Amino acid sequence: MKIIASEWNAWYNIIPGSDPKKLHVTGKIDVKTESTDLFLLFHSYDKSNPPRLLIQLNERTIFIPRNEGDTIVRVHYEQAGEPGDICGITVLDPNGGVFAKIESTDIDIVQ
Repeated sequence: MKIIASEWNAWYNIIPGSDPKKLHVTGKIDVKTESTDLFLLFHSYDKSNPPRLLIQLNERTIFIPRNEGDTIVRVHYEQAGEPGDICGITVLDPNGGVFAKIESTDIDIVQ
């Protein structure tokens, strides 16, 4: 399956009263078929200090396909976290290769 990332965003939600504070990562991906879906799962952290978060795209088949031409899949990942916890995010493709990178300077803060 060939997938093409069209957009990635990441932000920390640190609005007072929102416990726990969370890191959110979203992506909009063209999977080129109406019967493929993707989702993000935690993979690991690398050994840098602070560590880089690795999350992985996982593929699944939809038995009732989306409408014809609807090949854009939106994915969302979240975990507890605060600014400075990680140095960036690497999104891995379903085979474990690097698919996208988000540097810490590109992670927004919502307060």
